[in-house]
Amino acid sequence: MVGKPQFHGPVARSCDEEGFRNYCNLSLDGFKIRVFLNDAEQIEYTAANPEEGWVRVIPPGNSLSARVTLTGYVEIRIERTSRSGRT
Repeated sequence: MVGKPQFHGPVARSCDEEGFRNYCNLSLDGFKIRVFLNDAEQIEYTAANPEEGWVRVIPPGNSLSARVTLTGYVEIRIERTSRSGRT
């Protein structure tokens, strides 16, 4: 999407996934992180990698089930929502 800030590395909400440090740093710097797969926002994602074209998601309705990896065009859009939480 033209004009929208994007992050080009991996992000992950789980500490055992590649990209967890990126997710934490963006959050601490006051950014809202939104993940899109083929222009559809992925709310229940656990990890995403735009360079490799995949998003790992929690299947709807069962938060305890195994994660599913979906492939396609991945965008990580960021928006500053607050000042940095760092001191």
